[in-house]
Amino acid sequence: MSSFRAAAKIDDCMAEKKSTWTVVLRCYDCKRRFSGAGVPMNGIALIPQAAPCAHCAAKSVIVSGRHFGAAGKLHQILDLRKDRA
Repeated sequence: MSSFRAAAKIDDCMAEKKSTWTVVLRCYDCKRRFSGAGVPMNGIALIPQAAPCAHCAAKSVIVSGRHFGAAGKLHQILDLRKDRA
């Protein structure tokens, strides 16, 4: 691979990290859909844990312990769309 192609590939990766995404979630409690826009790629995994439902204000519940393992109630990611520049 030429150094130009390698540099172009690195630039593509850097541009991908700077882009933002719209995440569509389903609430675990009321089952309604809601979305969050402008989420960076490294924050997508945290959205179901951190975002309260826009309809019923339910927040995700994570229970951990010896008897539970890693259990809880999380919003579900339904769709992921790249925001337009």
